[in-house]
Amino acid sequence: MGSASSKFKKYLQHGDEFAAMQVFQSSPELRSNLDPSASYGESHSHNTPLHYAAKHGMKHLLRTFLSDLGGNPNKKNADDETAVHCVCRVGQAKSPSAEDRRAACIVMILQWRGPLLQDGEKERAQLNAQDKKGNTALHYASASGLQKCVELLVAQGAGLFLENRDRLTPCDLAVRLAHHDVATYLESRMVFADSCDGINESELIGHEGEAEGDNEVYSGLRAQDLQEAKDQLLVETADMLHIPLFTAEALLRDNEWSKALLLEKWMTNAVQCCEEAGIAPPASALQLVACSPPLLTPSPPSSIITPPPPPHIPGGVVEQDEVGRDVKNLCEICYGEMRSWELQEHGGASCKHQFCATCWESYLSLKIQEGGAHHILCPCCALQHSC
Repeated sequence: MGSASSKFKKYLQHGDEFAAMQVFQSSPELRSNLDPSASYGESHSHNTPLHYAAKHGMKHLLRTFLSDLGGNPNKKNADDETAVHCVCRVGQAKSPSAEDRRAACIVMILQWRGPLLQDGEKERAQLNAQDKKGNTALHYASASGLQKCVELLVAQGAGLFLENRDRLTPCDLAVRLAHHDVATYLESRMVFADSCDGINESELIGHEGEAEGDNEVYSGLRAQDLQEAKDQLLVETADMLHIPLFTAEALLRDNEWSKALLLEKWMTNAVQCCEEAGIAPPASALQLVACSPPLLTPSPPSSIITPPPPPHIPGGVVEQDEVGRDVKNLCEICYGEMRSWELQEHGGASCKHQFCATCWESYLSLKIQEGGAHHILCPCCALQHSC
């Protein structure tokens, strides 16, 4: 099943905080060797554990990375994004609880103090750092409509007038994306910029207590942190799949407590997913199968290069298309030939469409990032619905 470090990295990438916390707690070696500011390499855009924890609003792990493991939120990835950038980037479909978690993450980063610098002051989070597109954390918070994060950043001196590569300020982005409350707030602060008062250290702790519902300042993972993350995961999964909480728990337990793994199996065959978990399929699973649109076969692209003819098999009859390939074994996105294990895992969807692992995983990841996890159709079915 892989080492603890590889599992931990996988769960971080997918945003599965509870699963990642379980691995972290159960592996002393991982806890002692993990460097939260170490890059995962070029293939991961030089993101660090801190970047992933911030990206998915994993407040419990983020606090541990910053307080216990010496993480530096100013470390940049390949796109010059810091942890503050990642916290403030969310899709349009965000829940109030997700906004609160990200506000709590912002407070933790604002409270962070690093080593002493040459001027005798300790290093702080660089709120005005710009990524390769020229965006600051305030740009992303404004574009995402994260009101609490915007207020915290502005109060700590985030630049109101900084422009990105498109010469847009954070306020411009809020207006463009129809986040009217955020835009109104930013406009008022820009008018009275000279009178903006910052938040001192004690007020930041108060904000963290308000966001987390606890005035206690602590570090490390606690049992109640695990329980809170588990409860949050159950509620989000039950809401996403329209199933009872106890059903969500059974399904998650059968899928390593990973929402990403569960979603992939659910969209492939919801009924089979439930049967493998040992539970009766709920109404939403049966409805998903019953409402699957009929087969829609896309036309092959005209630029296909004709491969050499297949070897003759005496007595064998193979259904082929005009370029000599078995049309039953082609991915319906890239038209590449599918391997046998892909046919078993990705070719058995209730709608009968089949896709190679690379195309299917890329499509799922895109839809999850867009915030449309409630209504993901297979690519061909989505095309038919849009026609």
